[in-house]
Amino acid sequence: MEGSLTPLGSACLLALLSIRAIAPVPAEPVSAAWASSLVSGSGDSGFSAVAVDGSGNLYAAGALRGRGTYGFGGGVAVAARGGDSRCLLVRYSAAGEAKWARSCSARSGAALFWGVAVDGAGDVYAAGYVSGRARFAFGDGVSVSGVSKFENAVLVKYDSDGAALWARTLVSGSDGAYFESVAVDGAGGVYAAGWMSGRGRHEFGNGVAAQGTGIDGNALLVKYDPSGRAEWARTLTEGADNAEFYSVAADRSGSVYAAGSIGSGDYGFGDGVVAQGASAGGYSNLVLVKYSPLGSARWAATAGGDLAGESRYTAVLVDGSGAVYAAGEITGIGPYLLGPGVAARGVVPFSEGFVLAKYSPGGRALWARTLASGFVEESLYSAVALDPRGGVVAAGSAVGGGTFVIGAGTTVRASSPYRNALIVGYDAAGGPRWAGSETSGYSANFDALASDGKGGVVAAGYAYGRERYGFGASVRGSSPGANALIVGYHR
Repeated sequence: MEGSLTPLGSACLLALLSIRAIAPVPAEPVSAAWASSLVSGSGDSGFSAVAVDGSGNLYAAGALRGRGTYGFGGGVAVAARGGDSRCLLVRYSAAGEAKWARSCSARSGAALFWGVAVDGAGDVYAAGYVSGRARFAFGDGVSVSGVSKFENAVLVKYDSDGAALWARTLVSGSDGAYFESVAVDGAGGVYAAGWMSGRGRHEFGNGVAAQGTGIDGNALLVKYDPSGRAEWARTLTEGADNAEFYSVAADRSGSVYAAGSIGSGDYGFGDGVVAQGASAGGYSNLVLVKYSPLGSARWAATAGGDLAGESRYTAVLVDGSGAVYAAGEITGIGPYLLGPGVAARGVVPFSEGFVLAKYSPGGRALWARTLASGFVEESLYSAVALDPRGGVVAAGSAVGGGTFVIGAGTTVRASSPYRNALIVGYDAAGGPRWAGSETSGYSANFDALASDGKGGVVAAGYAYGRERYGFGASVRGSSPGANALIVGYHR
């Protein structure tokens, strides 16, 4: 076992003085090559995840809500009925042209996809939940029925042409559970991460089960094989409440990294690995946990300091060298002490601010980056992806108009006084290379990000209303509400 990383004491505040300064570099220009959104349909829609296959095809997953037909261009459309949300999966070409779209049907209850991943064979895995005990059909004779009257975690496999191959949900469990992210390793293992409620037992099939320790929230990680057979499930072995995994990534060797948040007190992840939560009751603390391919916890990393505010990691990835990048948000000025000499600190009291941190394969924090300056009512990173040219790209949103500084030499001009989609490129040492946002529009957000395999990245989320949004390439939605949005940056 590699050990457990415990939070640092207040004496480590002196480490703030030793943080390496980012060398000033001029910001590189960034402009979208294309953008695509909803072309017909008046209800809400949005993307929560995006993945790219080996041929450059894009798969965006999310949800839509409302009656009628939703069109994505090129004659590609899906129909929705009722007022509940319905899951959504759309395949696009590398140039942003819609190729097919899939949803699900049920007499009642909501269904959403929050995560998507593609394996080496080009098959697609979409993860989320279905609510209630209704039967949900995904096409091609594939369906599931919920066992809980609340949320039921669901994982659906599709082929590259959009045919549903199988779907899996809870076998038993009366409390809620859902998946927020999914990842695939080099051997075809599928990892779904999320949350389950209560201290009851949740079964995922094949005798695989997890039993929670907290009433309201238990972080959850389940491994499936390519045929949909559950292999193991992991949750808390210790911890009072409010723990959740928002994102999962797997490296070439099959090691798994789950990122999320925990509450106050000690939280055990098994195998002697313990993470300490926030110092004040009612707050959350960011957490990153490494597991072996067999589900043994290796280490857990969190933040130390006087944490009287919310923090969480909402995205994680691992690069070819085994380095791990986690992104999310912190609240207030902090500091949030991630390791010796590494701290994350906000610029606006009581306000959420984005954070991006790099860790070694052994869980040692290497650096952390936050907003450098500028008054932003709220900012966060929802996604992170490798930059094909080296380094990483983070995406999310910032609330409030004006100019704010990402780092020395790199600024962003927010065009809207509301929510502005945000994308930032960093080098491997954490220096910002470039940053961008929409140049016009009302309110937009990037919830997902993926490398496109061709030297660029693809961001996905939503844009609100029928205004024209400019990212370099411009786009306009059809709904007065939220419109599913996908944008390609070819650098």
